[in-house]
Amino acid sequence: NLHAMKAFPNPASNQLSVEVTLTESDDISLNLLDLNGRLVKTLIPIQRQYQINQIHSLTLPPIPSGVYVLVLDTQRGGRMTQRLNIQ
Repeated sequence: NLHAMKAFPNPASNQLSVEVTLTESDDISLNLLDLNGRLVKTLIPIQRQYQINQIHSLTLPPIPSGVYVLVLDTQRGGRMTQRLNIQ
């Protein structure tokens, strides 16, 4: 049910947009992890995405510059990841 995820801009500073494309509506969550797999911040707690294609506008927390991983999960078991450079 998870078709695509695209985060932009990349690199990002304080604002981030994440485009999520599903094949059907589902509950999603989006987490920001460091490269060791530790949770840095939950950017989208579990919420229902009704639209098949939706752009989520997010404010990033004040964290050190570096490379992080965005992890998008769906209730039906879909998972996508994307590296994110934060300046």
